[in-house]
Amino acid sequence: MNHSMLQPSYLSIERIIIDELSVHPNCKLIDIYKLLFRAFYGPSHAITDLISISLGINTEYTNMTVPYKPLIQDIGMGIGYCRISLSALDKLPPSSFLRNCELLANLMQQSCIAEPVAGSMSSLWQHYKKTILDFFPASNEEWNAITTLAESNIIPSHSDAFKQTYDPHYRIIANDLAKTFLNPITKSI
Repeated sequence: MNHSMLQPSYLSIERIIIDELSVHPNCKLIDIYKLLFRAFYGPSHAITDLISISLGINTEYTNMTVPYKPLIQDIGMGIGYCRISLSALDKLPPSSFLRNCELLANLMQQSCIAEPVAGSMSSLWQHYKKTILDFFPASNEEWNAITTLAESNIIPSHSDAFKQTYDPHYRIIANDLAKTFLNPITKSI
């Protein structure tokens, strides 16, 4: 099952940014670009094969030094995608850890859009420029650097400030698939 890219009219960019700032007030413009990229494309950029994804989840989780919160963060207003913290794996039975890594990898793959539209992130980024700059005033140089990423549909790493403040460890899956992974977790929190 592949998902379709959400149309901008379905999501309120303002609401997505406000929600992100309530959870991650120290995020930077590059983090907002990454957030919007994921809100529209989901995990499509990160999918190679299920074994690699599952091993990546396992390795990243094993190397985590502090829990990443929130465990669940809706980044698509209930109709798009959500961030699932790898710390959520703590809430599942340890005896099924590898199976849960595989399940999360499978849900990521199912959450992928069929095919990103060339230039679509660039169009979205430019379309919402005023709204984004209202929240994150940026120099022309900073805006243009991110626009270059958008023109190539490239997703960057989080900013150093975001990494240092929040130590992010999460995966993106479609909201409609999240229940498959979260049912045992939501019963325990």
